[in-house]
Amino acid sequence: MAVWSAPELNEVSKGDRWDAEYFQPEHRQLEVKLKAKCKDSIGTVACLSASIFNPFKVGSDFRYVEIAGVSLDIGEVSPETVSTADAAGRAKYILEGGELLVSTIRPNRSCIGLLGSHAKGWVASSGFAVLKPESSRIRSFLFTWLKMQSATDWLERCAKASMYPAVSVADILQTPVPLLSDSAIDSVHALIVEMEQEINDCNCGVKTNVITAVEIRERYTGDTTQFPTLVNATAKNFTMREVSADKGYMSAENNEVVAKHGATPFIAFKAKTKARAGGLFEKMWHYFSFRRENFLAHYHKRSNVESTFSMMKAKFGDSIRSKTDVAMKNEALAKILCHNIVVLIHEMYELGIEPTFWANRDGALPVAMV
Repeated sequence: MAVWSAPELNEVSKGDRWDAEYFQPEHRQLEVKLKAKCKDSIGTVACLSASIFNPFKVGSDFRYVEIAGVSLDIGEVSPETVSTADAAGRAKYILEGGELLVSTIRPNRSCIGLLGSHAKGWVASSGFAVLKPESSRIRSFLFTWLKMQSATDWLERCAKASMYPAVSVADILQTPVPLLSDSAIDSVHALIVEMEQEINDCNCGVKTNVITAVEIRERYTGDTTQFPTLVNATAKNFTMREVSADKGYMSAENNEVVAKHGATPFIAFKAKTKARAGGLFEKMWHYFSFRRENFLAHYHKRSNVESTFSMMKAKFGDSIRSKTDVAMKNEALAKILCHNIVVLIHEMYELGIEPTFWANRDGALPVAMV
């Protein structure tokens, strides 16, 4: 148990902190322990990203990473597609891929994002310190260290302002780092690489904003009844890992439909929902109730559908010109088809995919296969 003892005057005067919380016994003991075991700091093994985002120098859309887009448990980063016209003032850093995103806001949450090479060209919020480690091995090690309680406690001590605590980029760079053997760092790196591979597999469905299935029905048709048809249609052509949907789609049956295709349902629960249905519904309700931050990190991928609508409206207009019901449906479907063609062409170049063209058996126009 830590016992309070008044700090010496020289201990207070050598820094710029005069608040009592900074000198609590457990914080002072942590400082002594870390400085005894850690001869380096983050700033000695990583530098800051210096590329500043200018929305006037990019195309119509860009991929934006906000703090809410980083999973708190495994560092998964889920960007959203934003048009330059709607660019937030917080959009600041151009990413090169391979960086580490460290949130400067509420350090007690330990919000650390892992970026792979596929993140090149994304834009990060000013709420992050964007670290470029000297190697991928060090990147894995720093991610693991910053997720540990000792590093979190250190940054929490450095935080200023009690209502909305935040640390500076300098605080992050000065965070002590323990010295480990090369073999220990290699072991950590191997585990992180394996975890990232799993993350990349899960991101495939939300990266391209392709529309996998669509249903156009009458104006007041309920959302819940359309859900199984859309999921079953998607499963015919795509391997699903997760399905996110808002509370309008919540039902025990819809959870089971998703699970039937080997995916995990992240469907929001209504405020008064009770776990009485049993089975998967009850399991997901407990997941939502007791690990809410983790659940919401997956659930918020559903915002990609709003980005998809924004993409279509920006390119093909936000109105329908046809007059009859059948014509209006066909016009909407045509816009969706055109959107998917745009996505296909974009991903051919983005992912370096070589398409294969061949003619139909009846001599019609060639079809592309990627």
